[in-house]
Amino acid sequence: MEYKPVLPYLKNKAAGSAYVFLRKDSRDLFNEDARLVADEILMSDVSMKTHQLDDQDLTVLSLNKCQLNRVIRDLLLIIRCRVEVYEESEDGKTFELISKGDLTNYDDFAEIVESSVELGELSSIMSIRLHGKDSSEDNNVSVVLCNLRDMRITVAEFTDTPNFYYLSECIQNTVPRECLIYKSDADVRPEGYKNLLTCLNRSNVPNIDSRLSSDEMEKKKADFISLLFKPLKGFTEPSFSKNILETAAPLFRHLRLLPDYQGKFFLIEYKSVGHLHLDSAAVRALELFSLVQDDDDEPARGIGTLYDHINKCRSDSGRKLIRTWMRRPLSDLRRINERLDAVEALIESHTPRTALSDSLLRQVPDITSIERKLLQKKANLHDCYRLYRLVELLKKFDSVLMDLHDDHSEAKSAAVKVLMWDPIQQCIQELNAFARIIDDFVDIEYADKNDTYRIKPEKNDQLSECWKSMERLEKQAHKLHDKV
Repeated sequence: MEYKPVLPYLKNKAAGSAYVFLRKDSRDLFNEDARLVADEILMSDVSMKTHQLDDQDLTVLSLNKCQLNRVIRDLLLIIRCRVEVYEESEDGKTFELISKGDLTNYDDFAEIVESSVELGELSSIMSIRLHGKDSSEDNNVSVVLCNLRDMRITVAEFTDTPNFYYLSECIQNTVPRECLIYKSDADVRPEGYKNLLTCLNRSNVPNIDSRLSSDEMEKKKADFISLLFKPLKGFTEPSFSKNILETAAPLFRHLRLLPDYQGKFFLIEYKSVGHLHLDSAAVRALELFSLVQDDDDEPARGIGTLYDHINKCRSDSGRKLIRTWMRRPLSDLRRINERLDAVEALIESHTPRTALSDSLLRQVPDITSIERKLLQKKANLHDCYRLYRLVELLKKFDSVLMDLHDDHSEAKSAAVKVLMWDPIQQCIQELNAFARIIDDFVDIEYADKNDTYRIKPEKNDQLSECWKSMERLEKQAHKLHDKV
């Protein structure tokens, strides 16, 4: 096979990029890219070969169609490098760049990475401030975390140890892509700032030096409040400390959230009580999400992690939840036993378990995606229809969980009710009004029959006239088709 046309592109390749070449009969990576993918993603060098070309060795790794998407996804989300894909020209002499991206801009690879569980974990940016005098041994820390994929703003304030034990826990649990820090904190707490940098390096989180906002405190508060989603009733304006507002303002400016994201975010207060702290060394040693190879003790992505063995989930939401549980295992014995009671109830009740696992859970849509579109006001009739079907599906969950509840007594029955049945019933109650609106306005029967979504024509005179015109045109088209 002729590899000479590839050489000019490899010669000009940036060290932080990985190039994938789509040839007429193969999909190839070369040299350090080939070794990186073989060692850390595929965990195998079976498809890797070395060719002699112009007095130099050229290492080639060929991928099959199934491997290609996985490799691109893991290069972006796990290895976190820039990816460029080149397609061979008709004459085979040149290549054209058809797609490129990285973790911060992956539009060209949206279809590959959007459904990935890891993407939600890697879509967060964190802002960290240190407060207090340097004479104090402990560190007063304020943290604001913004996730543009899940539309969440998380805030936390706590007193930390000199080596930032609790901040390390927070980073390990929330998995930020990068952190904003402030050199002005080094003037006030030089030793604390030095230890903060060590903490971030140990957690393998890139940091960005940023400047504090010069806005008045009232404006910072107003900007923060404007970003929060406000339900039609029941919204209580949260109270923010001065430290949280000072920490949040530069983050919002860095992400350019205003004015486009007003009213889009949910607010969450980070709490670690009741959970066991696993630092990055423990996560790595336990091989929760990546394998550690004996030869170099470096983590590598691959099948065989504890998550891979435990994960039997049927939905994206389940996969995200189990990763969260593994990152933040319970430490409260009562809550651990409560969860084990619910698990034992599922194990002992074959019929409800099978109904959940083999049927109902497989039908659950990507709720995070629908929620994000609704918050951003980008949802269409199809998204509303999917959410409507979810409400119908929840009623089936309710029936199965009622049977599961009735199958057991005492502790197991109580655990099923508190952890599974009650939340489902609450969701049904909250979404019933939405389901009635969809029932009233959307032509569900037509959607089920034709897989096309429309507002009921009788709801509007103009819609009715348009639909009658479309029916006439459709009949004319059928007549013309029959004559051909």
